[in-house]
Amino acid sequence: VLPARVERRDDGQTILFVGTRWEIKGGPVLARAFERVRRRRPNARLVVIGPSRRPALPDGATWLGPVPFDQMAAHFARATVFALPTLREAFGIAFLDAMACGVPCIGTDVEAVPEIVQHERTGLLVPPADAEALAAAIERLLDLPDLRRRMGELGRREVEARCTWAHVAERLERLLLPPPLPIVEEAG
Repeated sequence: VLPARVERRDDGQTILFVGTRWEIKGGPVLARAFERVRRRRPNARLVVIGPSRRPALPDGATWLGPVPFDQMAAHFARATVFALPTLREAFGIAFLDAMACGVPCIGTDVEAVPEIVQHERTGLLVPPADAEALAAAIERLLDLPDLRRRMGELGRREVEARCTWAHVAERLERLLLPPPLPIVEEAG
């Protein structure tokens, strides 16, 4: 998702989760963290996209299930923060989708996530399975709109500069294609 322009229509209270594998993507940890957030912010909302079956969710959380790809930019536009406290992550394309839409990210400090979410620059990283640290990170971003805006802008620029499909194709081409043969002039 790299919309031509970023639309931000968030309410300052909405946390978005996107992932089909609720447990491995840290959904239960996020649910516990969200319960903590709601104690201080009763108007906070959690929107869960991806799992085909409704997971156990606390009050204030909404499960949308699978959502068509062409509708995702609209959901990111309404998100204040994207939170994916994954326990395993080989790549993390959902983080790139959020960043492309100007949404600050909260992820875990595991596997590929720190390569995508730059701590204190495009988002925040927390230890895996730590609901308390996750709640604190969510509250910090909800409390600081200027920080959210800056992280969202930097995330968008990062995606534009190095993470579009054209960038991926260029890197693959360099890896997979042999270097051009040198031109040898014949003496003669």
